[in-house]
Amino acid sequence: MKGQTSMEESKRNFVKDGDKYIYVGEIETTNLPPGIYVPFVSDNGFTLEDTYLGERDRSLYRHEENTKNAKFIGYHLRNSDKFKINKAVNIQIPNKQILPLENYSPNFKAISERIEVFLKKINSDKTNNQFKEDKYLIAGEPGTGKSEFVKRECKKMVLLYDARVILIHNQDDLRAMYSAHGFSTIEKSFKDELIVYVFEEFDSLIESFGENIFKELLDSKVRNRKQITFMITNYPDKLPVAITRKGRIDYIEMIGPKSFSINFIYDLYETLIGEQLPKKHRNSDWLEEVKNRLTPAEIVNLIKESYFYNEDIDETWRRRKVKTEEEEIILKRNGVTGF
Repeated sequence: MKGQTSMEESKRNFVKDGDKYIYVGEIETTNLPPGIYVPFVSDNGFTLEDTYLGERDRSLYRHEENTKNAKFIGYHLRNSDKFKINKAVNIQIPNKQILPLENYSPNFKAISERIEVFLKKINSDKTNNQFKEDKYLIAGEPGTGKSEFVKRECKKMVLLYDARVILIHNQDDLRAMYSAHGFSTIEKSFKDELIVYVFEEFDSLIESFGENIFKELLDSKVRNRKQITFMITNYPDKLPVAITRKGRIDYIEMIGPKSFSINFIYDLYETLIGEQLPKKHRNSDWLEEVKNRLTPAEIVNLIKESYFYNEDIDETWRRRKVKTEEEEIILKRNGVTGF
């Protein structure tokens, strides 16, 4: 009948278009498979771009024709031939170099264990249809592995619990979610499925959109019955107290250089260089100093720098330390503080 939607058409909501899934029509069922997605608005409407590599090789760049504006948006799904794209220099780094940080940090381990308990509980309770959500704020200085850890947890939830993960990296992603009714679209589509939201640069998003939007988002109960929300920030002091208060966020974890064990440096060195850290460096005073002062990202750079200059890593550390102290003296002379 003219003007009437057929049963088959009414079931269409996410239609695959190349590597993307485009939202169309009313919600009854969903064709969007478990995965990690980045939201944006296309000519066809609200779109979720799959950040996993499929069975064929393709670029993980949002703008494939203009690679200088390329943006890292995800990981390969396949167990073999995994790569991470470095957005700064466009170098492919074997994924085996990304160590599971929860094995070296009690802070990350506590989050991982809490997530596991939460997911087992909501999956074992088949009779209770009440809304269930866990909200995590993970804060700390840049380079401490917060985003890497969250993405690892998201991959596990996709593979083990069929989660649909929505990565919101920046203002454009969040603007797409609101301008195209992305939140309501996802909520209606996956009311009984596990939904995971990841808000990167959380402080910047609040600054741009205002805290009221996030109060409403964090307080809302008319959403998915199973949901996890991650908020990641390098600058927790910029977050409004109204956002971080108890009851609005379930779990807050601060990550710093001291959050990691000395074994992280041992294993990282062996992973990057292909041989064990020399015995003369193990349990040394300078190595303990490195562990307490440098983030994981800075330790990676230290190891690579020592390899590049073909010098002992302790010599690289002393040289870098002297340079850092000289820079701090110059900054103090110029009245710059807060480093």
